Amino acid sequence: MTGCSPGTRTRTRCWPGPACSGGWRGALEEGALLQALNIQKAGLAYYTKTGGVYPRALKVLVVKDPNTGTPPLLLGGEKAITDPWGAPYQFEIVFDDGGVERMYVWTVSPYGDGRKKIVWPRDAGKKK
Repeated sequence: MTGCSPGTRTRTRCWPGPACSGGWRGALEEGALLQALNIQKAGLAYYTKTGGVYPRALKVLVVKDPNTGTPPLLLGGEKAITDPWGAPYQFEIVFDDGGVERMYVWTVSPYGDGRKKIVWPRDAGKKK
C-alpha cells in the first residue's frame, strides 16, 4: 500500500508514497536539517572552547580531545557528520554583513533534481 486517500492520513494508515506530502523523503530532509543544526552547535562550542577558532574539519567534533581526554562535542562518531544518504556534511566559515564569522553547515538532498541544498542556519542564502 502506498499513498493516502484524502482524510486517511494517520500514523498507521499513511505509507510513504507520492500521495503523502513529504512522506519519508521529507522526514529525511528534516532530519538532515536538524543534524546540520547539531553540527553547527558543536562547531560553535568548539569555537568557544578554543578561544575563537572554528574547526578545520568536522571530524574534530566527533572525537575525544587527545590533549585533555574530554568527550567529543558531537556524539555519534562518523555517523553524526554523515547525512541520511551517506554523504559527509560540508561546512564553510564566512563573514556576515556585520563582519562576524559564521559557520554554515549543509548537505544536498538527492531527491528531485538532486541539487536541493539543505543548509543551517537557514539564512545562508543571504551570506556574502
